[in-house]
Amino acid sequence: YQRRVHGRTVEAVADGSVQSLDVKLLRDAVKVLQERPGSLDDCVKIAREKFEKYFANDIKDLLLAYPENKVTKEGTLFWTLPRRPPRPIKYSGEDSLHVMFISSFAYVLA
Repeated sequence: YQRRVHGRTVEAVADGSVQSLDVKLLRDAVKVLQERPGSLDDCVKIAREKFEKYFANDIKDLLLAYPENKVTKEGTLFWTLPRRPPRPIKYSGEDSLHVMFISSFAYVLA
């Protein structure tokens, strides 16, 4: 879970300790650099996997945890304004935004 402590967002970790999201992002960045891809094709493959993670899989997981008919403790639907349920995105090579995400992400990795 996440919460704010002294103006910083922190999250609990499995061992019960709390770490700053900044530290988590830094650790993730170091991990990515250590697993640096060997070619541009590898970069494109990783970018495509990240597209699926961010825009399809994570959204499907969120909708499993909070289905559209989920009711809060107060008895109201969870997905009421200002919240709207997200929709997973299916990758399309014809969509310029999808292609731009893949190429930008791949070039950042390269």
